[in-house]
Amino acid sequence: MNWEALGAIAELLGAVAVIVTLLYLSLQIRQASRATDANTELSFTAMYGSFNSRLSANPDLARVVVCAMEQQRQLEDFEIMQFRSWLTEYVGLIYAEWTLSQKGISEPEYAQHNLRTLKDMAEIPMVRRILDEILNVKEIRNIVLGEGDT
Repeated sequence: MNWEALGAIAELLGAVAVIVTLLYLSLQIRQASRATDANTELSFTAMYGSFNSRLSANPDLARVVVCAMEQQRQLEDFEIMQFRSWLTEYVGLIYAEWTLSQKGISEPEYAQHNLRTLKDMAEIPMVRRILDEILNVKEIRNIVLGEGDT
């Protein structure tokens, strides 16, 4: 065998090694991406659970939310602040869920359900006023408050 033939074989083996390495790296990147997506969804689920458990752990806040949602009575200023804080956090969670669904990490049905719930909540005048102040993401603002093109 001459040197040219050995050089061609070495070049071929080098090309095969590069291809195998690229395939291995793409597999590793895909696995890491899936793991990151799963961790993101788990973190979101934990945040949502924590958000909901705050209501059950705080009866005063739960009463404020119920009074606001059912328009049972005029809320005191401090109760409006509590409700505004709760609603702001809820909107943040819905935005996070919507963002995850836009990136294909979570199911779009969950985000759509919560956006519909928020849209229904916006029918309550006090909720609409607060949402009008705090919603600053154009796409969500359009869906919930019906502004602009959707």
